[in-house]
Amino acid sequence: MTKWYPMLLFPVFLVFDCHKKKRIRWGMPVTFILTVVAIVLPTYLFGGWEAVFAPYRMHLARGLEYVSLPALLNNWLFSPLGIHLNAHLLGSVFLVLQLFPTLFSLIIRLDDREDFLNWSVVIVGLFVGFSEAV
Repeated sequence: MTKWYPMLLFPVFLVFDCHKKKRIRWGMPVTFILTVVAIVLPTYLFGGWEAVFAPYRMHLARGLEYVSLPALLNNWLFSPLGIHLNAHLLGSVFLVLQLFPTLFSLIIRLDDREDFLNWSVVIVGLFVGFSEAV
């Protein structure tokens, strides 16, 4: 199973590089895509799409971890107030919250290395913080 962090941070690298160079250097996205193919291809060749997606299906099937932020909010805030939320809906909302900073990074301006590093920390921090499984 591969980690999502490179996929989350790639748009930040691309936006930062575009602001610095004032153009898109196409070698970066092409290299990224080739790297993803090189990582996924062996699994696909030996087991097909079933093998590629098996770890993700396993994680989706296990539901909310009791120490994750969505589960804590559900068990300690919503349930005592008599608000019962569907775990799948709660997980979907938190998935959107996990991915939102990466999507937002496509429209922000990253002028210097400090902005780039700070935004990278925000993206990874929110991805982990809003995760269903901690």
